[in-house]
Amino acid sequence: MSERDHRRGRRDLGSGRRGCGRATSLALGLLLLAAAAGPAGAQELPGGFELSGGVYLYHYQPLELEGVEANSEIYALYLNVDRSEGPWELHLQGRWRDTKLRDFFPSTTWLQEAWGSYRAPLGPDAALTLKAGKLYQRLGRFWDGSFFGNLPYFDGLKLDPDVGVEASLRTPLGGAGAEAELWAQGLVDSDRINGALADRDLEGEEDRRERGVAGGLRVAAPVARPGGRELRLAVGVSGLVERVEATAEAEAPEASATLPHAAVDVEARWGPAVAYAEWTRRASGGLSELGRLAGEGGAAAAGPAGSRATWWLTGVRVDAGPVELRYNLSTARYGDGGFRETIHQPGVTLEMANGISLLVEYDDWDRGASGPDGSASRPPGAPPVEARLDRSLNVVLHLTF
Repeated sequence: MSERDHRRGRRDLGSGRRGCGRATSLALGLLLLAAAAGPAGAQELPGGFELSGGVYLYHYQPLELEGVEANSEIYALYLNVDRSEGPWELHLQGRWRDTKLRDFFPSTTWLQEAWGSYRAPLGPDAALTLKAGKLYQRLGRFWDGSFFGNLPYFDGLKLDPDVGVEASLRTPLGGAGAEAELWAQGLVDSDRINGALADRDLEGEEDRRERGVAGGLRVAAPVARPGGRELRLAVGVSGLVERVEATAEAEAPEASATLPHAAVDVEARWGPAVAYAEWTRRASGGLSELGRLAGEGGAAAAGPAGSRATWWLTGVRVDAGPVELRYNLSTARYGDGGFRETIHQPGVTLEMANGISLLVEYDDWDRGASGPDGSASRPPGAPPVEARLDRSLNVVLHLTF
């Protein structure tokens, strides 16, 4: 994948025609009218249902990037439908765009989430929750609070909804405010919906399907009160084993690959500040293995999607009333590709009024050699090791109701 191709893939995050189509314009108008008609918050519907939603108005401003143009668009309009009845809960989220978020998306309109759950109390502060439907794959920390995204997201590991089931147990540990969550997932089918860029994940291939199992444990507890504020630490360990298989229509239907992942994350919260770090490792399923699925010279043979890889995600966030300041750093070392990538990402969010927020993020995304020369283990057709993949200012007006 060339540097120019990668930039084109990056622009998918905010790609599309300038302006908006009739369907999105109508939906946006109805959304804004609904938001203006009442206070911010979910709107009650007949039958006990609640409606909420929002829209991202997005401007992408490249900085010193040759051949990349600025773009303003409706990044996404989304609606949530929720209903709770005793221990039962239903959640649906639909999203709309004028153009596909990624080329492999089946449509410009899709269900991001669609699941039902049952919560069984096991004590005063303990409960077992069972969930089934279209839900997010869980591996490590859920998200870093950014709009632009991080390298695990662009490689298909974060915010990836799939069809499956989940069981989670929350329980207190002693009487000092400590608690634990233990969870497990069975993912029976992929839906060709995630944030991976071109050539970085096989979920976008029509003749591939992904299945998997995931599980994890997270423990959180107060450890001190410096300055009179509680310092709370959380530690999580999790794993994901994906099975990538070719469908019967594929040229090599017998080809498959198993991709094991492990993650460890830590978090410290002190008053309005939170700091976190996450390590994720893909232990096997290298370029040669996934190359058999993509075909000779295919996407996985040239890009980092199938690499043995190590990701780091670190950051700090401070809430100061209506202002949130944050800095995120994500890195990835693609062992089979012989290169690494790094995203530096400072950002600020200003809550201007109820339901109106302004987000501004600066993003600096580079690729470089991962070893002394970065070439020994790099296959033919691999991306260049020295490249600036993105440097941009991203401005988002987020309207919610």
